[in-house]
Amino acid sequence: MIPTSLPAQQPSAILHRPFNWRLLAAFGSGILMGLAPAPTHLWCLAWVALTPLWVLVVGDKRSTNLLPSLVYALVWGIGYHGLALSWITGLHPLTWMGVPWLASIGIALACWVIVTLWGAGITVTWAAAAHGLWAMGNRQSRSPLDRSPALRILIGTALWCAVEAFWSQGILYWTSLSYTQSPSNLAILHLGQLSGESAVTAAIVLVNGCLAEAWIALKLKHHSPQARNLLLIAGVSLVSLHLIGFGLYQQPRIDAPESSLKVGIIQGNVPTRIKLFQVGQQLANDRYTAGYHKLVDQGVEAVLTPEGALPWLWVGQANQSQNPLYQAIRSRGVLAWVGTVGVRQARITQNAIHP
Repeated sequence: MIPTSLPAQQPSAILHRPFNWRLLAAFGSGILMGLAPAPTHLWCLAWVALTPLWVLVVGDKRSTNLLPSLVYALVWGIGYHGLALSWITGLHPLTWMGVPWLASIGIALACWVIVTLWGAGITVTWAAAAHGLWAMGNRQSRSPLDRSPALRILIGTALWCAVEAFWSQGILYWTSLSYTQSPSNLAILHLGQLSGESAVTAAIVLVNGCLAEAWIALKLKHHSPQARNLLLIAGVSLVSLHLIGFGLYQQPRIDAPESSLKVGIIQGNVPTRIKLFQVGQQLANDRYTAGYHKLVDQGVEAVLTPEGALPWLWVGQANQSQNPLYQAIRSRGVLAWVGTVGVRQARITQNAIHP
């Protein structure tokens, strides 16, 4: 009998399959986070959707290879930011600007890709910093980071908030983790009274970090009690943070009710592709005038419209007097701040006027 031997399996082939499954887990959990904000309003998903990424980045503390962590973070970020920012594809069609149909599709897709990758940079930067800290700790004997999941949770949460704070200095910062709770989870949103959106982001990362560290501890059989404690901390934190937010929500923001001002807001929702044409201008006049009358009938003391509500130059008394919204404001006598277009220092600007 002629002896035969099977070819040895290459290490890359051994690692290839689990790596694909990890990529799928990272992308899927990013998609879950993207389903949390409007229009789906599944805000509860945000409290678990970061957990898989944390496990992938932090779970294998023996690994010194940074690249997999960055790939997982990028894929997660593409899933979250890509879905949460998919509304930007509404730029298409741009044919009203004279842009050809195919070029319009290309522009909309390019904008979507750019803002998605820019948002994913938050996740990639966090993963790089977190992995670097864990690797540094692993090179030290009896490192506090290696022995204390609580310390990893606190540092990981602080890192995420710091990266988001840095990103907020840019002009394309839209999808903070706090965005996932808006507008449905009013209780947790009121944590913003304590330290702005960072408080909401910190709450989400904290709970996810506890769940992730519990999973990591559970994989180590002798750490089962630690896993139970971390799960308990996650549950207590989730409930406590919502109770604190609900308490802030219940507090009146004005100590003297007689000094309050009842303001009504109109959102005309005139599509961009028609708002600069006659049909769009007529629609804006109709909707904002009807909205003004409705709010005045409800007893508001002032009315506010968004920027560019009336996207044309508001110049000259004759032009003002012919506008139906202006006539409504004059006849009803209730103050209104109207977003329109004006000229300042020979430049066209967004203006807010009070006719």
